[in-house]
Amino acid sequence: MLQVAGEFADGTIATWCDPAAIERVIVPGVCKAAEAAQRPAPRVGAVVAVTVTDALDVARDKAREQFSVYDSLPRYKRMVDLGEGERAADVCVIGNEAEVRRRLRRYADAGLTDLLAAPFVVGEDASASRQRTLECLADAVRDF
Repeated sequence: MLQVAGEFADGTIATWCDPAAIERVIVPGVCKAAEAAQRPAPRVGAVVAVTVTDALDVARDKAREQFSVYDSLPRYKRMVDLGEGERAADVCVIGNEAEVRRRLRRYADAGLTDLLAAPFVVGEDASASRQRTLECLADAVRDF
């Protein structure tokens, strides 16, 4: 996939990849193919589930429950395995504002050019959870 994307497309979008997978596999693979095809450096996007919360254990439990289906799908599991996590929920960015910004910065440092944030809500007040996450993301996207 990375070779084809590098040779013929303007970039690629990865799903269930953590920063280590982006840095070690995705960026080098697509860039090497683009260079060999004498094409400009490709864009690298990733879909990342994000929630800003102080209820870390609750959020991690919800992520494991909500995203466990991806652990049984070989293509997604392979993406998780390219990085440092053991399951899809490990790729989710969960934490308070400072932690979420720090973890998203790590994606940018790994070579990610386009963040496709997928906010997920935690807690009884879904609207407040979504709003808190969106506000943090609005600030964090300046790194991309």
